[in-house]
Amino acid sequence: MKGRKTRQGSRRGILAMICVLGILTLAGGCKSLIVGKGYPQYEGELRGLPLRGPVTVLRDGNGIPHIYANDRHDLMVAQGFVHAQDRLWQMETLRRLACGRLAEVAGEARLNLDYFARLLGFPELRRRAARALGDEETALLQAYVDGVNANIRLRGKDLPLEFRSAGIVPEEWKVEDLFSFVVLNSWMFRENYRAELMVLAARQTVELQEWNDIFPSHPGAALAEDTYFESLRALKLGPLNRAALSFFEALPAQLPAAGGGSNAWVTAEGPGGKPLLANDTHVSISVPGTWYLCHLNAPGTNIVGASVPGVPGVIIGHTDTVAWGMTILPIDFVDLFVVRVNPQNPTRYFVGDRVLEMQREEMVIGLKGGEPRRFTAYRTIYGPVITEVASGVEGAVALRWYGTLQEGELTDLTMKTILGLMDCRSAGDIVENARHTRIVGLNLLAADIDGNIAWHSTGAVPVRRGFSGRLPADGSSGSMDWDGFLPYEQLPGAVNPPDGTIVNCNHRVVTDADPQPISNMWAAPYRYERVVSLLREMGDPSVDKFRKMQLDVYSLQAEDILPKALSYPYRDAGAQEAVRILRDWDRQVRAASQGAAV
Repeated sequence: MKGRKTRQGSRRGILAMICVLGILTLAGGCKSLIVGKGYPQYEGELRGLPLRGPVTVLRDGNGIPHIYANDRHDLMVAQGFVHAQDRLWQMETLRRLACGRLAEVAGEARLNLDYFARLLGFPELRRRAARALGDEETALLQAYVDGVNANIRLRGKDLPLEFRSAGIVPEEWKVEDLFSFVVLNSWMFRENYRAELMVLAARQTVELQEWNDIFPSHPGAALAEDTYFESLRALKLGPLNRAALSFFEALPAQLPAAGGGSNAWVTAEGPGGKPLLANDTHVSISVPGTWYLCHLNAPGTNIVGASVPGVPGVIIGHTDTVAWGMTILPIDFVDLFVVRVNPQNPTRYFVGDRVLEMQREEMVIGLKGGEPRRFTAYRTIYGPVITEVASGVEGAVALRWYGTLQEGELTDLTMKTILGLMDCRSAGDIVENARHTRIVGLNLLAADIDGNIAWHSTGAVPVRRGFSGRLPADGSSGSMDWDGFLPYEQLPGAVNPPDGTIVNCNHRVVTDADPQPISNMWAAPYRYERVVSLLREMGDPSVDKFRKMQLDVYSLQAEDILPKALSYPYRDAGAQEAVRILRDWDRQVRAASQGAAV
């Protein structure tokens, strides 16, 4: 790996160039002990890497790598190497989370999280996704893995500070490790799971109509009757397994914030009569961040945008001819099935006229500084049991989602979609390529240089029989279940709509007339309505105008809420002061805004 520093103007900063040629020559100079040890080498020349030819990596003034190779194999090797240079600990953390092996590093505090990750089937979901890929995709993934492992090998004991602090050495990466982010991303954007847990916990004290008020789905949406709720209220269930709450306890930053969400919009008539697309993905702020900007170039490949460490390719960005962005489609793909059990023998449960025996599974989870811990899990035909199985209980609750399905029920090729983006040349290509994504619900918006714009949703939407998915289902009835998934062609989408614009802000994209609701929990429509109104007022779209839209902090929601809130008589002095502040508020949600805080 060869590199040098160049200076372009007194204020342009340093441009570091790394040529990956396949001999490690250490750069001269001296670094401090803290900064230098484990610090990536961005200059000089490296040899002995698993490359077919020379590769050049140019880092611009922001540290963003631009990778140039002679073929995709070497491009993937180099990207894996570069990702590992900068984000190896982040990659290690995601891998351990998806394998249920965090407690080996973090100790007892993460035992429940590891147990639940395995209960959810994260490791098996990774393996199935890896086995489903074709030889060509697998070869590219192996090249990326070879690049990651080459970086680990060249580091030796000179590992990043996090590894030295934790006292661990990263194991070699395997192809299935690259599916960790996809699997975790699927679960992190689950909808309705938290609501169903709340229903279980408070079912005896909160009436059905109150649940309808708490979880209204969407303004004006019709709600299912959910007649099973009354029977559920009277059923004696065991306590909820604490592991079922582990993701809420351990990863609060990953949970959707109230009012948060992603925005994407595209107009067919932008500057010069060409389309213009904008996208801001409101993932939680973290250190390091989720995204990793990069540029990949090889014959037949020129793609730039946001990648994710531990995943090859670019996930959001553009090629020479097409650009795309995305928001989350909040599919409800997690359901809780309640089964009646024999109180004297609670591992026996009833489904229709059948008496079934729960499968028992023993798990052994490694623990830092202690002996491995053993966990006993029980599984039903609907999935793993997340309530205590003990004598005297009348029912048990099983969790169903993508990772608890039997092999063959669902095949996910999200990685094929990600790699396929390098070959997309048009908005139509983006739509067609997206059909492979099954366990991640997305709204993909695209625009190409020929003036086409398009939108299509992805993900496997369960076709439910006998229940809505809003509240726990009666598993013992034998009449409530999943009957496969909605075909890709029946998911929402549009190509070149008459008004020349497409907007998505995680809002409801179906109506009450649609036979499959997709979700029972949508983002409030205010962001969507604000974007639409700004586009209508804009006149001729431009990049600068789109940037200003992305920085817009006007609350359309306040226009709906405040007239009613301010109409009540308030006697408390503090409340009266709050009313005064709200009446004077300009509806801008700025950091220093008193009105926004109130």
